[in-house]
Amino acid sequence: MFKTSVRVALLGAVFLLAACKDNCQSFSKYTCKELEKTTYNVWFYYRTGNPIFAGATTGLENCRSMAKSYAEANTRGGSGWSYSCCVVKTNSTCEERHK
Repeated sequence: MFKTSVRVALLGAVFLLAACKDNCQSFSKYTCKELEKTTYNVWFYYRTGNPIFAGATTGLENCRSMAKSYAEANTRGGSGWSYSCCVVKTNSTCEERHK
């Protein structure tokens, strides 16, 4: 009985710790709240060619929007492009790369 109680308690603790992480921490070491306050370098890529610096912004959603706006202004509706959002920190211009 005691072993079963300990197992249940341990499983509960593991579940509680897992629940403390938000869904952004499945792809980042930062929380969603932190990512929305973070500065990003926005990089635009044509299917072939070098990356183009499209600018900097705050927040992951703003980065995505900036990349899409850049694409609309520069690709004439084409689909041969991609982008990345690079987390800017004092020691790195691309600590993490997101889409």
